[in-house]
Amino acid sequence: MYARNYRLVNKQDWILNFAEGKRVLDVGCAGALAYNTSFLPRTLHYKLSSKASSLVGIDLNKDAITFLREQFPANSYLACNAEELYTCDLGEKFEVVVLGDIIEHVPQPASLLQGVRKQLQHDGVCLITTANAFAITAMLKYILGHEPTHPDHVAYYSRKTLARLLSHCQFDPFDWAFYKIEELGKMNYNLMITSFIERFACILQSGLAVGLCCAARPTSV
Repeated sequence: MYARNYRLVNKQDWILNFAEGKRVLDVGCAGALAYNTSFLPRTLHYKLSSKASSLVGIDLNKDAITFLREQFPANSYLACNAEELYTCDLGEKFEVVVLGDIIEHVPQPASLLQGVRKQLQHDGVCLITTANAFAITAMLKYILGHEPTHPDHVAYYSRKTLARLLSHCQFDPFDWAFYKIEELGKMNYNLMITSFIERFACILQSGLAVGLCCAARPTSV
């Protein structure tokens, strides 16, 4: 099956549809807050706070965790490394674990996914969003002599390589989608051109979009 057969989604809406009314663990919950706290109302974590029945957030950024505790006193927060999730005692199992644009930052993704398995209930769902290795905008820049890598990213995944990693870590992917460039702040000229190219390319094939979504369940051991 080719990537063009997969649907295009709004990344946040895709996650919120799975998370509504559920007990949710948000791994890497700080997200854009690490750069600008004014982004809070637009962040996934802000929206999860009103959709999930209960919400626990973890992030390595201690300042962001302190900020979130002040903003959302009903939620629970823990400052820890995502790769050490397996060692965390959070006192409950979760129906949904969200890895929102986090797996590409992690040098040892198998350790992260092992931790997710520990924190999920047996029929729970892990939601992964990540940069698409075959995004048209990245490929065009590479053709022009520039390798467009984020300074904090250590890996880029395609649908097949992510599926292979999940299989090795005893997860069964059951839902795939792609998402286009998000507009968190004011669009500059370069971002507007990049977004236009992506939108045109995705008419031909959704698998050329900037990002990839995957929902997976733990397999029985």
